[in-house]
Amino acid sequence: MLWVCLTTAPGGDARRLAYNHQRLRQRIESVLGFKGLEFIVVKTREGHGVLHALWGWRPPPGWRGKDFYVPQKWLSEEWRRIHNAYVVWISRVRKGRRSLRRVGAYAVAQYVAEQRGFERLSWSWRRSLGFPLAGAWEALRKWWLGYVGKLGVVRLWERFLSGLAVPFMPGGLPWDMAGVRLLYRRWRGAVWRMAPVWASPWPL
Repeated sequence: MLWVCLTTAPGGDARRLAYNHQRLRQRIESVLGFKGLEFIVVKTREGHGVLHALWGWRPPPGWRGKDFYVPQKWLSEEWRRIHNAYVVWISRVRKGRRSLRRVGAYAVAQYVAEQRGFERLSWSWRRSLGFPLAGAWEALRKWWLGYVGKLGVVRLWERFLSGLAVPFMPGGLPWDMAGVRLLYRRWRGAVWRMAPVWASPWPL
């Protein structure tokens, strides 16, 4: 994983940050070979417009290439060419729970919690999970809130995120992330609006 900060130069167009971030990721995949790049990005109004991103890449089976890293100089030159801004920052995220907790805590404190400069959060849900996480949360909350309350819904959600199977509606079958991913692919998103599907005994 890499921790990245991409800026906008004075007079630049911050409205193109998301689009230019996509172009940059495409360059990383085509030039550096890191296909399937995953990301989570927070856009803020700091300076003239800034993207704070976490990039992740999983080596394919049998991979014998270089480690996942994007050189600072290359990144700066590409960002200048794409977004007309050269100020970038990149750092590796060290392995281990402690490092990941620190990154998560810092991101929430600086870019989410009471952050007046916060504009938008986006991430590669299709590549990372294979289904929209927000849609899964809404389905769980919709059917359980009246039975177990807010705290109960949060506990069910935490179990689901930890990899355990939970029923998405009272009396329904339990589903884990792999099952929801397959179900979402089959129904192409309609599953969030079709409660009977969650309780059905249909095999995946």
